[in-house]
Amino acid sequence: MNSLVSTVEKFASGNDLGAFDCGEPAYNTWLLAHASASVHAGVSAVYLLIESDGEGLVGFYTRNGFTPTGRDGDLSLFVKVSTIRKALLS
Repeated sequence: MNSLVSTVEKFASGNDLGAFDCGEPAYNTWLLAHASASVHAGVSAVYLLIESDGEGLVGFYTRNGFTPTGRDGDLSLFVKVSTIRKALLS
């Protein structure tokens, strides 16, 4: 019986992402080109599925969102759009 052992890790800038290919180019591109900036800007939490049998990174998922705050009926985004844009373009 082949037993796989997987761990879920929070994304960090030192993770080896280079060999990952989920078969969907848009997801691969997002992980390699935008995940770090999204995490740094605070707009995403990215989790990586790591296989300990030498396969390395085999999957990932993200939690994205924003939190509106109500102040006198005024809703403003927790993370300003300009902050997100700046992080993603840098």
